[in-house]
Amino acid sequence: MRPDDDDVLSSPPAARPERPAAGRSVHGDPADPAEPANPLTQPASSGNSGGAAGAPSRRHFLKTALLASAATAGAAGAGGVLLSNGSPHLHPLRLVRSAVSGACQNPSPTAVLTFSVQPGEIVAGNPDAFTITARDAFGDISCYTGTVHFTSSDPSAILPADVTYTLGDAGSHGFSVTFNTPGTQTVTVTDTSNPVLTATSTPVTVHDGTPVALKFSGLPPGASVGAAFGFTVMALDALNNIAPTYTGTVHFTSSDPSAILPADVTYTLGDAGSHGFSATFNTPGTQTLTVTDTSNPLLTAISAPIPVTP
Repeated sequence: MRPDDDDVLSSPPAARPERPAAGRSVHGDPADPAEPANPLTQPASSGNSGGAAGAPSRRHFLKTALLASAATAGAAGAGGVLLSNGSPHLHPLRLVRSAVSGACQNPSPTAVLTFSVQPGEIVAGNPDAFTITARDAFGDISCYTGTVHFTSSDPSAILPADVTYTLGDAGSHGFSVTFNTPGTQTVTVTDTSNPVLTATSTPVTVHDGTPVALKFSGLPPGASVGAAFGFTVMALDALNNIAPTYTGTVHFTSSDPSAILPADVTYTLGDAGSHGFSATFNTPGTQTLTVTDTSNPLLTAISAPIPVTP
């Protein structure tokens, strides 16, 4: 029986053969040309290395050859090859991925679909962007080329059409959904050929777009008695965005009893939630304007103080 190579090489120093002459190996064969160190396979030196300090054993070279062979097979699409010791940490595809650039060099099959960008809090009727990314069992982006279909908890949602990923997508594709029902909603993506590949977004708060506040904009830092100035009043929704569907009527008052104020105005859809006005202060000092919705007194706003000079 031939003894194990490591046992021979790890014998006490007295039993080791003489260091071979240059150009010869310990077995009398021509020495292999030096190779650059490979950080994936070069071992640290250890007490039982069996040769000169830091020199790898023959078993290590055999293991390195097996690893390189398996990695090459994996890169060619042989997927799922494991080393003979069965260790998941030495999966050759994992090593191949670490050495190449570009998501679509990854030969591993897609294991999950994920929302790499989640849809966010939004007002009903507005598009909400998100991104679906395909990943393998290690969490790396995969070269997914499946077709995805979308559903939603919102029966009135406007959803993306089915999309087939291409290699040009590099495993990631952007979409948008328009929720039309206020409340908490979600969107779900599913592979049309493999229903196991599915994912649901985090819950999204969808506001109804009803104006919750009025706001002054464009007021001057100061005014002169008798000189008109312009400004804008906007209707805002719960997310502090302009509420384009506001059609209320607004009324103005002022701390200046002599001010010339705008007449009541009813917003139209053409105003898109924003309307321009003008006013004139006639009393020197610091003055303010107030605007109020005539049907909903909670919709009111007071301007910042405006210095009025004679």
